[in-house]
Amino acid sequence: MKELLPTPTKSHYLFNLRDFGKVILGVCLADKDRVNEINVVARLWTHEIWRVFADRLINDEDRLLILRTLREVMRK
Repeated sequence: MKELLPTPTKSHYLFNLRDFGKVILGVCLADKDRVNEINVVARLWTHEIWRVFADRLINDEDRLLILRTLREVMRK
């Protein structure tokens, strides 16, 4: 995302394909008997995005950006 580029104070804001793979792995490791509806998959995907990407963010402004983006995607 253009808004979350690494800066000297945010040098750890480097996201790559491995991070996306962690999201996919988290979704794939879910118990298939408990994940049987689309809304459960959507909640799990949102949780994994938050766990992998938002946990690295250092301020509330950046977290709100991720939250707004997730809400927009989930509405679609």
